[in-house]
Amino acid sequence: MVRKPRQPANRAGRDAAAEHDAAATATTGRDTAGTTGRDTAGTTGRDTVATTGRHTAGAQAANRATTTVPRSRATDRDDICGVYRTDPAKIAPLREKIAPAAGVAEIFAALADPTRVKIAYALCQEDLCVCNLSALLGVSPQTCSYHLRLLRSLRIVRYRRQGRNVIYSVDDEHVRQLITMAVKHLSHR
Repeated sequence: MVRKPRQPANRAGRDAAAEHDAAATATTGRDTAGTTGRDTAGTTGRDTVATTGRHTAGAQAANRATTTVPRSRATDRDDICGVYRTDPAKIAPLREKIAPAAGVAEIFAALADPTRVKIAYALCQEDLCVCNLSALLGVSPQTCSYHLRLLRSLRIVRYRRQGRNVIYSVDDEHVRQLITMAVKHLSHR
């Protein structure tokens, strides 16, 4: 015998019960009223739209819980889809293609510092030693050396010894193009 949950008598109690059910569905993937979290888009009429939370790779993506939100919240914005549905046939090949892009975030994080961008851009113009770079940027040689060490670890810059001096340069043409294109992009504003 299936037992129905008890309905609260007042509206505030019903709203609290609905929030509790939604939270339980989101965390367990199971509806507290005894139904499974299946896709309900299009079957509930005009008041709800199916949405899902963050998904994991593989077979777990197909078994993730689906929750419903009021349609008014789902379509208030023009920059998102009105109904959240995924296409595994499109996602699977792209997942492998975007994996190498994870390292790009480290490069952009390193270049997010204004001093490091100035160092990289100066080295795009001419190979310089730490003394000249620090004088150009108005920072101490220790600070400049710290930034250069980080840029060198990400293969943005490289160095060579020339007598008693250490001369830094941009690692390769790709880095030079990336930085010069970013500077050109700023001029389009």
